[in-house]
Amino acid sequence: MDCPYPDCSERGLAVASESCPTCRRMIKSCPRCGAGSRAFANFCRACGETLPEPEGDWRGFKGGCQRLGFNGSRQAGPLSRLTFERVLALHLGDRCRSLLACDRHLIAVAQDGTVEIADLRRPESRLRLATGGPITCEPCVSGGLLFLGAPERLMAYSLGALALPEPRLEPLWEVRLAGTPVQALTAFEGRLYVAVSRSDGRREVQVLEDLGPAPTAPGSPPSPTPRTLCSGQRLSWLAADPAGRRVLFLAEEQGEIWLHRVEPGAGRAPAPEFKRVKVQRVPRPFAHHIPIAVCGGKVFGVFGEEEGLCRLDAGDAAFDQMLARDVKAFSLAGLREGIEVGTAAITFLGSGAADPLNHIERVSAPPVLVRDCAAVVGLRDGRLRIYDLAAPPSHEDRRLSPQAEEVTAVISCGRFVAAGDAAGRVEVGELAPTA
Repeated sequence: MDCPYPDCSERGLAVASESCPTCRRMIKSCPRCGAGSRAFANFCRACGETLPEPEGDWRGFKGGCQRLGFNGSRQAGPLSRLTFERVLALHLGDRCRSLLACDRHLIAVAQDGTVEIADLRRPESRLRLATGGPITCEPCVSGGLLFLGAPERLMAYSLGALALPEPRLEPLWEVRLAGTPVQALTAFEGRLYVAVSRSDGRREVQVLEDLGPAPTAPGSPPSPTPRTLCSGQRLSWLAADPAGRRVLFLAEEQGEIWLHRVEPGAGRAPAPEFKRVKVQRVPRPFAHHIPIAVCGGKVFGVFGEEEGLCRLDAGDAAFDQMLARDVKAFSLAGLREGIEVGTAAITFLGSGAADPLNHIERVSAPPVLVRDCAAVVGLRDGRLRIYDLAAPPSHEDRRLSPQAEEVTAVISCGRFVAAGDAAGRVEVGELAPTA
């Protein structure tokens, strides 16, 4: 096949090539015909087949719609020793709010709305844009679109134009909201879910449909219209369950906790059905500042004054088990695999191994799990702590830079790990074995 990028002359590439040897850009191979398409493409340019999402992408806060904090990219196996080889450094100019990774591109978002995008294999190729801020919620990427939230508005940008000879981030639409988007945007099955904080203190979960593809003709497509699903005094983060094709969140009203589910409806063109079930016997209240996660038909969240990591059944909302107490953050790779961060220690759920934290060590960025390889956390003193999952709690510490401040965001994409700090410094390294 030929290189799909219009400004590259490479010909005769092997079918299913993952990148072009000349321009070094990513190629998305069609599972049906083998033709190659550009990064951020949703459909094969030859036969129209839907292109699968690459493994290891980091499309939202804690990795994706399930909020697991887990990179599912397959590794060659556990690494006997880890090194962190620097491949890219950025400076946003303001606090690093969020990091995303999609189709081997890093998307760094600053608190003031500055967005910088770089190809991880071509660090000299960068794009910078001021979108307007401040950014009030965690952004996400879905279907080749970047979604951002600012006071009383949502913005969508098409990433497809990044593959053009003159790359750019293309504005798609902007939606006005009666409130400020908070927590994290959740994109799932062509819909965008957003939690909105209103001026009267109440919160709402709203959904936007018909998000629209990248525009192919002059003029912008019509903006989607938000629809309110739920309003409450306290709302949890949202998480999606791909196996059950549903979006879930918790709400508290008059001392009762409810598990809300948005499920596919019946019929040829079904509208989603909205259901709720009362949660029984779980400690109150739930920690609305810590994301929930969905795995294996179970909902994981932090509940009660003891800040216990609890497991609920996603179907009947029955309390299943309390896994640990004093949990400030957690990430899961499965029902029995994960890492939890407490006040006094970082604990590995699979082995039970723990790494004590002293009084000056505080985790500032939620943990990230890289399959069969590493667990990574960011610390307030500007260090990145990388645990070897082959021998926890064995770890190495690395400072982002000599001037590094509090680590505010950590992600992984394949074997790449990216971290940003409170001053807007972003560093990307590749985890590699040491002989």
